[in-house]
Amino acid sequence: MRKLLFLVPAIIIVGCSSKPTLVGEWSATPEGSPQAQTFTFESGNKVKMASNMMGQNFILHGDYKEEAASLSITPQKLETPGLDASLQKQVDSAFAAQKGKPMSFSLKWISADEAELTPTTNANPAVPSTKVVMKRTKK
Repeated sequence: MRKLLFLVPAIIIVGCSSKPTLVGEWSATPEGSPQAQTFTFESGNKVKMASNMMGQNFILHGDYKEEAASLSITPQKLETPGLDASLQKQVDSAFAAQKGKPMSFSLKWISADEAELTPTTNANPAVPSTKVVMKRTKK
C-alpha cells in the first residue's frame, strides 16, 4: 500500500507536463535568408519584432494570439530609427496598409526553446512566404 501511495505523486508529476510558452526573446531566421530577426513575446500578448534590412533597423510592435497550433500577429506600430525623411513617408504609407491586419502562422513546437512558424492565408502582404525557425535566446 505504501508503495502505491508513493507512485501516485510520480504519476501526477509526469502526467502534468507544462506547455511551452512564447514569452521571452527569440532569434528567428526565415528559410533561405541570411537575415536574422528578433522576436520578443511579452506576457499580456504583446510582441516586438526587430530586423535590419540593408543597414536600416525596423522595429514592429503588435499583439499576438496563440491558439493550439497557430499564431496570429497583428502589427500596430512601426519604428524606423534614423530613416531618411523622404523614405519615412514611403515606409509610413506602406505600413498604413498593413496596420491592424493579422499575420497568421501555423506553430509547430520542436522543443520548449525552438519553434517553427509557417505562414498560412494572410491578409498582410508583408508576411514572408517561407517557414521561419525560432530559437529562444532569453526567457
